[in-house]
Amino acid sequence: MFRIVIAGYYGFNNVGDDALLYAITSSLIEEVPALQFAVLSNNPKETEALFHLPAYNRWSIKEIVGQLRHSDLLLMGGGSLLQDVSSPRSTLYYLAIIQIAKWLGKPVVLYAQGFGPVSHQANKWLIRRIVNQVDLITVRDAESKDDFLQHGVTKTPIHVAADPAFLLHVQSDDLEAGTEVFTRYGCLNGRPTLGISVRDWKDEHAFKEVLAHAADEVVRMGWNVVFLPMHYPHDLQASQDIVNLMKEPAFCIDEKLNYRQMIGCIAQLDMMVGMRLHAAILAAAQSIPFITLSYDPKVDRFVESMGMPNAGRVETLQLEPFLPLLLNTIEHREDWRNHLLEQLRTFREKAALSNEKVLQLLEEKKTSLNTRT
Repeated sequence: MFRIVIAGYYGFNNVGDDALLYAITSSLIEEVPALQFAVLSNNPKETEALFHLPAYNRWSIKEIVGQLRHSDLLLMGGGSLLQDVSSPRSTLYYLAIIQIAKWLGKPVVLYAQGFGPVSHQANKWLIRRIVNQVDLITVRDAESKDDFLQHGVTKTPIHVAADPAFLLHVQSDDLEAGTEVFTRYGCLNGRPTLGISVRDWKDEHAFKEVLAHAADEVVRMGWNVVFLPMHYPHDLQASQDIVNLMKEPAFCIDEKLNYRQMIGCIAQLDMMVGMRLHAAILAAAQSIPFITLSYDPKVDRFVESMGMPNAGRVETLQLEPFLPLLLNTIEHREDWRNHLLEQLRTFREKAALSNEKVLQLLEEKKTSLNTRT
């Protein structure tokens, strides 16, 4: 049976990326139960315990080569792996794994990828040289396809899909996990709840004051405000900064939640303000109305494709017009919920396209091997 090595930003306590890993592997196993996976992780023991999948050290060349050698396909799973905003070395790392797989004669899929931004000329050259060897690319938005093409990736088939998080099925265990977290923090008190997911961004601080003022207004309306750090502990400081600026009481989840707990917490919300992309996506997947704060083109692309409110760039956020937008969205949240329900079927179908193309590629490989023998 087929064995897939899956690489991405796994084992870094980032709930969004963990949710992607679960969505990809569980949806593929749902289609082909005998599929096997080997996950390249920053923390293999934790990844194995959380996902019940074999995991290996993403920093060990020996383990990477060994797992690729005994695999049928390398799947670069979800997110925006080819970008050099966080670090120029990030792009180099993922391109190196792709190149090793191709040297070993393995098919490679870039799965539901965003693209960039990529600013370093050396990385642009390497992307053009290496990614053109890839067998298949699916992207989560049309703009990412355009970006690949503009960066010279013209020899590989590129299909527009959607984020794999739309393939997640919320389980009763997820809901129970979220309920348990909110119960411990006293959030389940009969009031409607606004979730806020933020991160620090460069040296920007003014947006925190805007969010604090807006959150105070929401609390005065009789709502709970709950801060949900998606990348723990990295996002915790930004959340706590805003809580400290508030005059009204708010809740801040000060612990590392796994993806099941986070999905369950989001299920408790009546609305989300999301700076992290997957805070918005996980809300959308459960038809929870949301507003985004943009720090990256990927956020703008997603919210535009969903037809949902975008408060604009973090760097230029002001109380006017953010607060009126927030209050208006709260007031009409049932209309927005219905809007999301209408969008979800299309996005789930698009997300399933990535799996269809991966399984098709594996079957083609199987047929090719049978023909040779």
